[in-house]
Amino acid sequence: MLDKACVPVIVQLKGVSNAKIPFPALLPWHKFAIFWDLGKLRRHSEEGKPDEVSPVGSAHQLLRQLQIIDPKVLERKRKALLRYAPSLRWEDGISCGAHQKKTALDLLAAELAIRLTRYAQTQSTLIPWMDWAWKIPDDHLAMSEVEDLTGTGCPLAFPHCEVHPTGSHVCTAAWPGRPYNCPLGCKQYANPPLCRRVPEGTPCDLPDAAAIHRGILPCGQMPFRHPDDDLPHHQGIIRRPRIALITWSDRPELAKLTLPSLERFCEEHPGRYELIVEQEPLLDPRQWAPAWNKLAFLRRHLITGFYDAVLWIDDDILITEPTLDPIFEGLKDSLVKLWNDTYIYASKDVREDDRVRFNTGILGLRRGRRAMRLIQDLFKIANRPEVLDDQVFVTRREGWWDQDAFAVWAQDNDLELAYLEEHRKVQSFVRDMDNMEWQPGDFAAHFTGFRNQEQRLALVRQFMRERRLRNRGLIGMSDQKQKECVLSVS
Repeated sequence: MLDKACVPVIVQLKGVSNAKIPFPALLPWHKFAIFWDLGKLRRHSEEGKPDEVSPVGSAHQLLRQLQIIDPKVLERKRKALLRYAPSLRWEDGISCGAHQKKTALDLLAAELAIRLTRYAQTQSTLIPWMDWAWKIPDDHLAMSEVEDLTGTGCPLAFPHCEVHPTGSHVCTAAWPGRPYNCPLGCKQYANPPLCRRVPEGTPCDLPDAAAIHRGILPCGQMPFRHPDDDLPHHQGIIRRPRIALITWSDRPELAKLTLPSLERFCEEHPGRYELIVEQEPLLDPRQWAPAWNKLAFLRRHLITGFYDAVLWIDDDILITEPTLDPIFEGLKDSLVKLWNDTYIYASKDVREDDRVRFNTGILGLRRGRRAMRLIQDLFKIANRPEVLDDQVFVTRREGWWDQDAFAVWAQDNDLELAYLEEHRKVQSFVRDMDNMEWQPGDFAAHFTGFRNQEQRLALVRQFMRERRLRNRGLIGMSDQKQKECVLSVS
């Protein structure tokens, strides 16, 4: 997973299972990885004496630390990973830049040279105890233990700065009993103040000048974090999800009306979605209806992007309340939740029967084999005749296209792993102005059910005009009065 810029977390239980990594004496692993020993003494009692914690508790401390790791730390470690990871390749990484030209073959030769020197000195093939650093990363483990991963001046796995009842500032872990450690640069004592700066012996209440220079904040303060970075762990989400929001249109006049609302929606929720506006279709229009491109785009970004979920929004959907985000609320309970297998996110239609199981105007898929198999099955269905409503369709060009393909797929597959929002939660149909599902305050209006595009455009324009008048309080006035008010406002 190093090629995907994943920061390694290397855990061991010393004496039971020691971590073994390649070239620990030649590569600065602690710069691009996180090390943790489950068997270390990690808890401190009120008397200042170390207390042993179980491996389970130690693992809990580590996981809670990783939940709130500072994004700047991840950025720093990924930069180091980019610099040093190519040295784990046997061949030259021509495209990896000139930061580190050594390969694994070079490092292996260096290690063998050291061993040959040792053998010449001792005439023994056994590795002396002082040379275990060539296999066991004890030095990197020690450096990780005093690394601040949260930006609070606290060591690994004790991320929370608090004021102890004795008056001293301490770093605590989210674990029963609130085990604590001293902030970086401080030493623990039995008598208050429990944590004192070394070597001055002064109370440890603020970082020293060197720590301040490195940007470490005073104890008790946390760096600013995006709200989605602190999702409650009990919801099954341990970090901000990576979500792609994808759209494409072959109807430029319609996209001019609806796309700005989608862009504003993403602006209202910064950092939550990556908006991808595709420009060219992936499928041959002579063979496939344009609607099938949504599945082609979803498949491409599931393969090429590092997203937890990908979400499609049709070009005939207008976001009417961009400050709301019911989509993310639904995704938190489905596609980005760790402890369930849901891999389809969609909205119910106003019609629910064997042909219409749900509406694909808003369609989300969780990254994984199930989603890829689903798309593969749908494209297979698209190429064969299917009977729907007593009519025969080849859905790649006829019928309701991907919507019909989903209906055929659902005949043999349970929708138990599909998360379906109630209609009007994330989209509300608008098919005419006199009888529409959309109501003021709804999140989005979906102008669906039109084969005549001019009628659809006229309805969208009329809908947007009436919304503007309603927002100005002009609905219900005579046409002449509306004109007078509009002129006065303008």
